[in-house]
Amino acid sequence: DDEDKPLLAMTATTSFGGLFSLRVGIRLVSWLTAIEGGCQLSVWLLDLLTPGLFFRWGPASYERPLQMASGIQGALSIAVGIAGYYKAMKPKAEALVRLRRAHFIIALIILVWFILVLTPRYIHYTSVPYVPMPKSLSRLPGIPHMLVVDPEWPQGKPTVCKDVVHIKERLAHNLREKLKYEVLKPVMGRLYRQVLRTLLPCSHVLYGFWAWMALSLIWRTYVAYLVSHFLLVVRHGGDGVMMIGSFEDLNKPLGVEGTRLLLRRQVEDIFKNMDTDEDGKLSLAELLKYLGETSTMYEGVAEVEDPDPDPPKSTATLRASGTLKGSR
Repeated sequence: DDEDKPLLAMTATTSFGGLFSLRVGIRLVSWLTAIEGGCQLSVWLLDLLTPGLFFRWGPASYERPLQMASGIQGALSIAVGIAGYYKAMKPKAEALVRLRRAHFIIALIILVWFILVLTPRYIHYTSVPYVPMPKSLSRLPGIPHMLVVDPEWPQGKPTVCKDVVHIKERLAHNLREKLKYEVLKPVMGRLYRQVLRTLLPCSHVLYGFWAWMALSLIWRTYVAYLVSHFLLVVRHGGDGVMMIGSFEDLNKPLGVEGTRLLLRRQVEDIFKNMDTDEDGKLSLAELLKYLGETSTMYEGVAEVEDPDPDPPKSTATLRASGTLKGSR
C-alpha cells in the first residue's frame, strides 16, 4: 500500500517498453524524425531539379502546393528533430510544449497530404467488345469494341493509380534504354511493362498508400505521446532518467504553485512515513528502520547494536516544522 512505498527511492523513467531511458528515447525519436525529414527533403529537391524523375505529387490541379507542402514538412521535421535531440539533455517545460506542438503540426500535414492524394478520382473507361465473348477472342483483329466505364471502379478510379502507372512507364522506359542491343529494346520494353503492371495493380497501390498513412500517423502519435510524457515527468521534477517518488505521482495535479510545491509535499510524505510514533521528531531508530525497509543495502542495520556506548559527537533533530536543529 501507499504507506509501505519507498518514497526516498528514485524511480527510473523509461521508454520503448523499458529499453531506453525517457531522455534517450526522446533523442532517438528526434534523430529518426530528422532523418525522415532529410530523406523527404532530398526527394523533393531532386524532383524539383529534375522534373518528372520520380512521381507525380497528386492531381494536376494542385500538384505544386502538395509538392511544396512535402518540402516544408521535410524541412520542419529536420528542425524539430535537431531541436528535440538537444532539448532532451536540458529539458524545460516550455521547450517541450513547443516541441509537442510541432509534432502535432507535422502529423496534421501528413494527414491532409494523404487525404488530398488518395481521395480524388477520375472516370476510367475500358474497351470491351460489343458482343460478350472470352477475353482471348476479344483481342483478335477486326472485333468491334466500345468504351464503357470500368466496372471495377464504378465510382471512379483513384488518381494515385494513374500516377503510379506513370512511374511504371518511366521505369520500364529507363530499363529498356539501359539495354546494349537495340533489337532487344522493343521486346524487353513490353515485357517490363507487363511485369510492372502485374506487380502493382491499382488495388494494391491503394492499400499500400492507406497503410503508409496509418503507419505514419501511428508513429507520429507515439512520438507526440512520448514528448507529452517527458513534459509531465519534467513538470513533476524528473529529468528524463530518474524522478522522485513513483509513477502514481504523475497523476497528481500540479496546482498553481507548480513543481516546487509537489516536491515539498513529497518530502512531507517521506517525513510522515519515517515518523512512525507521530511525535513530529525523527529519531535514529526511526531512520534506521525506514532505511532497512526501503533499501536492501540497510536491511538488518537497525538490529545491530553499536559497541560504542558513547553518544555521537554531533546530534540532530528533524522536526515536522521543517527546521533542523543540531549541537556539537
